[in-house]
Amino acid sequence: MSVLYLEFESTDRAGRVQKLSRSGAHIVVTEPRWPGFFEVAKKEKPYAIAIDFSQAPSHALETADYIAKAKETRDAKLFLLRVPKDRSDIVRRRLPQAPVVTESELIGLLAVAEKEAVARAREKKEAAAQARKAARARKAE
Repeated sequence: MSVLYLEFESTDRAGRVQKLSRSGAHIVVTEPRWPGFFEVAKKEKPYAIAIDFSQAPSHALETADYIAKAKETRDAKLFLLRVPKDRSDIVRRRLPQAPVVTESELIGLLAVAEKEAVARAREKKEAAAQARKAARARKAE
């Protein structure tokens, strides 16, 4: 499971990415600059996209709005981090489907999603093994 993390280069970014990676998800980091972030999003097809509003909040809002509406990315879960208080009403109005979360909340949500993905993969693997076993049994008869 991959997560696209959009934040402009800063001294804190590496530490934030390291914290997010503790959830078990594969974190792909890029700056929210057009068309770079969109090309990465199309290539990676992430489970979730997290956008940090700590720098250039109006630019982050436009990026989030575009991601929410674009055909290639609208199905990915969208999370907003560090939204300034003076922008929170505008952000909630334009992006009602995208929760504003803290870093620790996002880590928790990603950890749960990662565990569910691992469980689904295990179930698929077990079902495939059962199907192969049944096919061999039919073939042997």
